[in-house]
Amino acid sequence: MLYAFIDRVEVHEATGGRTVYRQQNIDIYFNFIGNYYPPVETVSEEERIAAIEAEQLRKKQEKAKRAAEVQKQKKAALMKAVEAGDPEAIAEYERKLALQRERNHRRQQKIKEAREADPAYIAQMEEKERLQREKLLEAERKRTERANRQKKLSRKELKEAAKTDPKAAEEWQALKEKEAVARQRKKEREEERMAADPEYAAMMAERKAEYTRTRTAKRQAEREALVELAKTDEEAAKKLAEMRKYQSQATVRSYQKMKADAEAGDPDAIKRYETTLAKRREEYHRKKGA
Repeated sequence: MLYAFIDRVEVHEATGGRTVYRQQNIDIYFNFIGNYYPPVETVSEEERIAAIEAEQLRKKQEKAKRAAEVQKQKKAALMKAVEAGDPEAIAEYERKLALQRERNHRRQQKIKEAREADPAYIAQMEEKERLQREKLLEAERKRTERANRQKKLSRKELKEAAKTDPKAAEEWQALKEKEAVARQRKKEREEERMAADPEYAAMMAERKAEYTRTRTAKRQAEREALVELAKTDEEAAKKLAEMRKYQSQATVRSYQKMKADAEAGDPDAIKRYETTLAKRREEYHRKKGA
């Protein structure tokens, strides 16, 4: 019955080549009396191309989003393995960092060459190469603008801003909590490694002692310089008084915390508290005997 109603079918040559813009018209002639045109929406060539490009852009963005999510998951898994101390993960992470540094170096070199190129020379370049340079410079300009908009305050600047800005205060508190968690994880990893490797434990103890010695010497030198300067400089005298007040308050807070931890049953706090009491008794008897 279908062939009885159809006279012939004409397939026209496709246009647009092997691209997303390819289309092909097909005319079907029925054995009806008169011409019949199915009700279809009339779409211009410009509208058809715009719709195709919009659909292609949507697919490209979805693909990029999926790829970015996959890379994010892989990076999170790699960083978790690195934090756990996996040597293969650490080596892979170092390799990725080296590749990223190399890519950044090549990109910066291209940007530098594009910036330093003579405009007259660029005008004489082939159209494709010239467009590539212009596209590279435009991308770098947009990246710089995004970086400037998203530029974060340094730790010191954020600390100062937190004194007057409530939003900065929240960010400062979140940063301190994040740093505390990171320090705790690092401490746990170091303790595990020191427990398993005596040589590493000895090296860490020596490094800690050297760090404490140098920092103590530096602070002592800075304090002595400030004491000498305070004899003639009023601002230095105020700073010295504030420093002494802060140190006194910090000592009281530290002692109270140590005592509270000792009363709560912390063995380390109990040991430090007993040592502190012994030193106080010795100091008391030494002064009394003098």
